[in-house]
Amino acid sequence: MENHEHPKTRVRGPMLAPITAFALVIETACEQFEMLQLLISGGIKLAEPPQDDIQRRILHTRANACIRMALAKSFVANVIRARRIIEHGQEHLKVGKLYRKVFLSKTQPVIRVRDVNEHGYDVVDNYNRPELHFRANSWGDETSLHIGKSEEIFMGPINLYSIYRSLEHMRTLAGFQANPRLTLVARKPEAEDMLPTLRRKLYLQLLRHYTPASKSSLG
Repeated sequence: MENHEHPKTRVRGPMLAPITAFALVIETACEQFEMLQLLISGGIKLAEPPQDDIQRRILHTRANACIRMALAKSFVANVIRARRIIEHGQEHLKVGKLYRKVFLSKTQPVIRVRDVNEHGYDVVDNYNRPELHFRANSWGDETSLHIGKSEEIFMGPINLYSIYRSLEHMRTLAGFQANPRLTLVARKPEAEDMLPTLRRKLYLQLLRHYTPASKSSLG
């Protein structure tokens, strides 16, 4: 990790090596999607409110929907980050050209979904307006989720599960398990202090040992 000063903003902060940043992004994206699947399948549940508290039961239903959407959108954002790293930092990654091309091709549909969610309601020069897509007797655009089973999670026209499968494969090639010697934080205390407390704890935990949890162990 380097201490990097951006030439335009002159903001100083820790900078992960591209190979480490790529591993972190794809691991994070996979974990987010797996959490989403567990929420859908019932492997993870929010505490049920009392039956007679109608207001809290409504909030409980909305909370489930909000958490699912937040995980899906964060997953999409991390896929886009992974694409940028693999496009602009390919010389730093231990991933063959063919695997890079396949990954970029398989994840290409996410760009439209991300752009709509980020810019779909812009007032000026809006070229990314949401479009309705028909799925299983209902309509939804790129800002909505249509969920069937845990392998049928549609955001607009794309099934996020197919995108996850591409990330999952890349995880085996460039994730933490594939590169066990990656360091996530500099070993100097002053470098660690530059990270927020919670993120530093996570980085240190991953640095000591990282084992992606399987669905069976999480469920």
